Amino acid sequence: MKQWSKEELNKFADNDSIEIEPFYDDGKTHNTPITIWFVVIDNNLYIRAHSGLNSKWYQSSIKQKAGKITAAGKNYNVNFTAVRNIKELDDQISQAYKNKYAGQSPLEAMIATIPTKATLLITPRD
Repeated sequence: MKQWSKEELNKFADNDSIEIEPFYDDGKTHNTPITIWFVVIDNNLYIRAHSGLNSKWYQSSIKQKAGKITAAGKNYNVNFTAVRNIKELDDQISQAYKNKYAGQSPLEAMIATIPTKATLLITPRD
């Protein structure tokens, strides 16, 4: 699996959000861009669906497993992988959200149980 470079992750970290566009069911057409918070942990990029597992973009992401993101002004073709039931990682991601978005709304909602269950790892597509 391809990894993000340190340079890319450093550029991403200078921003509060990225835009994601998972594929629709046809596997070719990108969804409407969705602006979303993200965190970086151990050279990996993670996002969460605020409304949880039933979020339409989350469902498209896990079904199609691919799409694109726009981060730091550049488009990237990506893979989406569901991250579930890994308590230590969930806790690290929640802490990263707390550190990055302290004092911002809807921080508390993003570290609650519903979005925690809808966490995705985003990796560059080969």
